[in-house]
Amino acid sequence: MPITALPTPPSRQDPASFAARGDALLSALPVFVTEANALQIDVNEKQAAAAADKLQTGKDRTATGLDRTATGDDRIATGQDRVATGNNRTQTDQDKAAAANSASTAAANSAAAGNSAVTAAGSATAANTALLALGNVLANGIGALQTDVNGELIVSYNSPTVTSMAIDAAGNLMVTYP
Repeated sequence: MPITALPTPPSRQDPASFAARGDALLSALPVFVTEANALQIDVNEKQAAAAADKLQTGKDRTATGLDRTATGDDRIATGQDRVATGNNRTQTDQDKAAAANSASTAAANSAAAGNSAVTAAGSATAANTALLALGNVLANGIGALQTDVNGELIVSYNSPTVTSMAIDAAGNLMVTYP
């Protein structure tokens, strides 16, 4: 908001133009007062608008913080759901392994005596040991269980520090390590 410049004020060092400069200064004062008052109103309005903007910015930042907290809570819930799904799949795989073990044990019990029975019992013990190790790997979240194109069971695992677990489109539990 512009303010018109005031004329040169009167001075005692220039007595010849003192009266003319005094009259010019006094006649310019009403315009100056009007412009100064308008400037004060404009500054006050802008100050109030800036304060309102600052308050709204604070409210927006608070809302953003709450949204981020809700997003974090959602991510935790998703992770917990994924772990539960992995645990359910592990339990299903363990149930299948137990059923297979029961069938293997029944076959071993009905098999012929002698060397083939000893071999079958040794194989069942090795299978049980392998299944217990597999169950431990999967239960601790440090492995992945899947089948290849021939339907053979494939287990892969790494170090026990897991950075993420996910179920892929084929329904496999995928574990990522650092």
